[in-house]
Amino acid sequence: MIFGVLLTIVLLFNTNFAAVAAENCVAENAIYTIYGEENFRIRFTKPPQSSVYSDIALVVEDLKNDVQYPFRMIATNGYSLNYLIFDKELAKKSPAGFESFVRNLKETDLHVFFFNDVQTDSKEGSRIDVSDIPGSTKKAPDKLFLPELGVNFWYSVEKFDERVSIATEIWHLTGCSK
Repeated sequence: MIFGVLLTIVLLFNTNFAAVAAENCVAENAIYTIYGEENFRIRFTKPPQSSVYSDIALVVEDLKNDVQYPFRMIATNGYSLNYLIFDKELAKKSPAGFESFVRNLKETDLHVFFFNDVQTDSKEGSRIDVSDIPGSTKKAPDKLFLPELGVNFWYSVEKFDERVSIATEIWHLTGCSK
């Protein structure tokens, strides 16, 4: 009984500590996951050269196969749309079917949406607001949404048994690496 109570206290402390750490995380240290998905996560990294839009790149990590898929972040003028462009030069390891993956995916810009939770005083509770492309030292967005990521990963590899399957879900800020 005492062990169960102690375990509950430790788990509550660790959960709250992780939430506070993630809440105060800068983008460069942010880690995102889909709830219930253990094979993939998203993080940001500093590339050798910054782009016009951000000094960090977004990396989708396939933890099961130890593969990283890096993307540069860009924006359109006037429409507030943000995109990801696959960056072959940043790729450290070649994923399965890499050549067909690059050939097929490089022609596609993937939409990416950055969101922050906003607490309100209304009866509805909190809401989410769209935010800009993050920079390395800015607060990490609370959520990411990449609606075409899964379908593009699936169809960008020609061999069926080498395809990558990622759910179309909201990615949540779940950790901070420093």
